[in-house]
Amino acid sequence: MRWNFRLDFRFLMVVDIDEAEFLATVRDCVFERIGDFGIIVNSKLEVRLLFNTLREIANNGIRIQRPRPEDTRTLVIGNSIDRVTAASGGDGPHGNGINIFRAHNVLVEGNHITNCTFSAIRANLGDGCRYIG
Repeated sequence: MRWNFRLDFRFLMVVDIDEAEFLATVRDCVFERIGDFGIIVNSKLEVRLLFNTLREIANNGIRIQRPRPEDTRTLVIGNSIDRVTAASGGDGPHGNGINIFRAHNVLVEGNHITNCTFSAIRANLGDGCRYIG
């Protein structure tokens, strides 16, 4: 059985996909005026972030992270990310459109990222990650 939802997240703190035991897909959602990270993925299992809109995000639009370097097989495809600040400060861990930390084999493809305080895409200890268009 497949469920399709269109969700509109406005004025929320964070959507956190934590240690998912299944394939998780966040698709065609709107995240706006978020006070921290737009989406955080902590799962080592396959997560798909597809065709979402994230705007006015306080720290990172999308963050894919692991407690230690390991494979994630996360897909980040076709998202629109705009106006990401670094509200928590620092010199780069915040203020990025997409932030990959200790997550291997992440595919980032065809995202439109604008107006970020630091990088459109930042990867730290992200081996085997691919960035396309």
